[in-house]
Amino acid sequence: MKHEIWSLVGFIIFLLGFIAIILSMVGLDFLPLLPVDRLSKTAGFVCRLMMIFGGLSLLFINRTKQRG
Repeated sequence: MKHEIWSLVGFIIFLLGFIAIILSMVGLDFLPLLPVDRLSKTAGFVCRLMMIFGGLSLLFINRTKQRG
């Protein structure tokens, strides 16, 4: 049961990061990441990339642990 929950958390983090990048490309702000964007645009972009890669790695780790 724990693996499914962590897989869901990883997918949600990935999805939020992906949506945030898409919204920033069209010039819109993603409200949960607005404080990071106020620091600098680069920090906001790095935070979005970390969300995408972190969510994917969390998803990957939990999915490969179940098989073994």
